[in-house]
Amino acid sequence: MTGGSAAAADPIEMAASASSRRLRVAGVLRDATRWTVGRPDILPASLLAFLLRGGLVVVAIPFLVLPSPIGIASWVGADAITAAGPTGRFVALASAFAAVTVVAAVASIVLAAAADRVVLGAWAEDAGLHGARGRGAVATIARIVAIRLVAAIPPLVATAWAVPRVADATYRALTLPEDLATPLALRVASMVPDALAALVVGILVGELVAGLATVHVVADGDGAARSLVRIGSDLLRRSPAVLGAFAVGIVLLVAGLGVPLAAGSAAWSEARRALAEGGDPVGAILGVVGFVGALVAALAIAAAVAAWRRASLAAAAARTQPRRIRPG
Repeated sequence: MTGGSAAAADPIEMAASASSRRLRVAGVLRDATRWTVGRPDILPASLLAFLLRGGLVVVAIPFLVLPSPIGIASWVGADAITAAGPTGRFVALASAFAAVTVVAAVASIVLAAAADRVVLGAWAEDAGLHGARGRGAVATIARIVAIRLVAAIPPLVATAWAVPRVADATYRALTLPEDLATPLALRVASMVPDALAALVVGILVGELVAGLATVHVVADGDGAARSLVRIGSDLLRRSPAVLGAFAVGIVLLVAGLGVPLAAGSAAWSEARRALAEGGDPVGAILGVVGFVGALVAALAIAAAVAAWRRASLAAAAARTQPRRIRPG
């Protein structure tokens, strides 16, 4: 990072202070906000990490039109599975899909880890912390990937427990419907709230573990195992700051994305209606413009919130806490 980038981070410089152990939530949130506002250059990296870790699905879902069973059957072939078993074409398609999925998953994990290194590395440089400076990029990224794989255990366990219950509830809602006026998704959710809660808790625990451990790898220079072990100390000694920063980050993400995505979904529906019916070019144009504007706003908010979440956890959990000093 150049001197100009550091200067642009904020008119207030950040210096390390080993004595500042008692953190206040308000101070952590304030410092993370000021740093994020002053470092627009890291927003592309933070957005990349967010999108590669599932954010792309979150942003795209309101605008996707899922294929119908008939459409899927026409693509794979109505005779894809016969009495003799799957056809060669179906096996080839399934194998190709599986291979592409694996390659895309591995590439996403590695690229997201590299993006995390960029964002937290910028924060550490501005804070005067150089824990991972002497370590190569490949080694740091490998440690972040290892941390992410460990952090995936809680959501995977929650998913393994919840999916059979959700599947059973979906089957019962389809075969023995009691209220056809309520959308299927809401009926299923009301039947298995414990399964959905388990999924949410598993995802949040995994995110907290990964976020804290990644801070220790990049800012403090720890190895993957030591970073994971130190999470217990973080939660015991700095629980208000750590949990407060994490909770506020989740609220900002949900609220910040919910409004533009809801507006974009409405605009997209209006544009599709106008285009399908014809005779309303103004409505179609306004719908498309609204859709594009909402999508751009959602991506901008996601980038800023993702960067803020990294910075707030780093400010709360880094071994040597930064102290902000106004230049003379």
